Amino acid sequence: RERFGTSPMTWLMEARLSEAARLIRAGEDPVTKIAYRVGFKDPSHFTRRFKGRFGVSPNEYRRADTPPAPLPAPNPGEES
Repeated sequence: RERFGTSPMTWLMEARLSEAARLIRAGEDPVTKIAYRVGFKDPSHFTRRFKGRFGVSPNEYRRADTPPAPLPAPNPGEES
């Protein structure tokens, strides 16, 4: 927690969502496949978390000419 300024779970979620965003923009793999690839067991949960982080669904993110900027990360110690 001290090293990254956040809880391990929050850090891991941010890492998974960031990697998913990169994969969504970089290729044509289905969102479901990307969700599983970055460690989500439920694509619906992935979509909810992604939209909470980026403000748009994964498919909207892919279609955007300019991807939206991520929303501010949660405050340390604040789990969503």
